[in-house]
Amino acid sequence: MSDSFPTQPEPSALDRAVAALRHGRADQAEAILAALDPETLPPAHQGPALGMHAQALFLLGRLQEAKPVLRAAMRTAKSRGDLPGLEALRGLNAQLYAQLQEEAEQTRLAAEEAGRMAIPLEQLLAQAKTPQEACMAVIAKANALAGAGDSGAVGLALEGWERADKLAPGFVRERVLARLCQAKANPAQAETYLNAARDLADRNSEPQLLAAVVQAARAQAVVFAPKGAGL
Repeated sequence: MSDSFPTQPEPSALDRAVAALRHGRADQAEAILAALDPETLPPAHQGPALGMHAQALFLLGRLQEAKPVLRAAMRTAKSRGDLPGLEALRGLNAQLYAQLQEEAEQTRLAAEEAGRMAIPLEQLLAQAKTPQEACMAVIAKANALAGAGDSGAVGLALEGWERADKLAPGFVRERVLARLCQAKANPAQAETYLNAARDLADRNSEPQLLAAVVQAARAQAVVFAPKGAGL
């Protein structure tokens, strides 16, 4: 009589990819799925394999690579009449293009900052026609310096806030952007400045400015305490 025990069947590549994604190992899932030829899989597994591959690429930030894989997954789901799968893929597609738009916006802003770095502050101020425009010129220059790691950003960001604080009370946007600039220029004090920016936007019922504050906090890994905490 043999002492051997029945062995469990080896998990399939798709099972291993699912497990990797479930445990947050997108790199492992992508490696498994990249090695698969979807056409060699049973028809019912082709769409899910492509969809998981697109998801793994998205999670890894490889957005341009994810686009054609996701399109193929959507075509496959549509051809098989897999409406729930197609709906899930459309959701991923929306996230993908939102992220691509965000990257394009960041590239545009970086180019603008690089342009401002080449223009002396005196010239920017000379072009300003109002105190508001002068304030924004200082904030823009401080942001450009902060993005380049220039220590001069700290003092200029403070000047931007002082100019914003002297504007009429209705200029909320300038005050919020000045606080965001100070947070960018002073990473060690970012939480203080971001909380001040959040309070300004919230107190003045400015949802778009509040969204900008949240995005800046996320970029600087600042987690806000719930409003009213500790009261």
